[in-house]
Amino acid sequence: MSDIFEENSPENGENLLPQAEEIPLVETRFRVNGESQKRFQHKIHAVLIAAVVVGAVFALAYIVLTTLNGETLGGNLFVVSETLLYVLLLCGAVPLGGGISLLFVLRKNVANAERTDAENHYRFFADHVLVAVTQNGEPMGQVKCYYKSFAKVRENRDYFLLYPTSSTVYPVLKFALTENEREKLRAVLPLKK
Repeated sequence: MSDIFEENSPENGENLLPQAEEIPLVETRFRVNGESQKRFQHKIHAVLIAAVVVGAVFALAYIVLTTLNGETLGGNLFVVSETLLYVLLLCGAVPLGGGISLLFVLRKNVANAERTDAENHYRFFADHVLVAVTQNGEPMGQVKCYYKSFAKVRENRDYFLLYPTSSTVYPVLKFALTENEREKLRAVLPLKK
């Protein structure tokens, strides 16, 4: 017998047979496509539309007040402070420009999602989740995330939202799960109340 075999022999406490794969508590999939991106981003879209409207109102106020500044109205000289004009300009330009820019980014995200056929395959265990990502039927990779290392975990009406970092989210569609599976996830995930 070789030294290698003896070191790994059952007599030395090692099992030579491969260990059985751990059985997940819950297993589900989430298809990432244009429709899911739209559903997932609808609140962000509404906030950006509101920002554009608010920015447009401030920009319009800036234009009107700048035009009237120094004019005589009803026999009185109309004067607006330069500071107020700069504040109106800033309060108009930032939400208007930022909102429009981010709306284009959201539109591009949806267009990209429509071109690719991506799917997240989640396998939930007692202390971690395995997320396998496929794109156009090809495996792209797998990540193992421990629940204790998540930046946050949220639950809303439609999703469990897993944030491994503050800028990355793994959405888990609740309607794809049974009530028993949802309860299992609530028991293991560190949900914020």
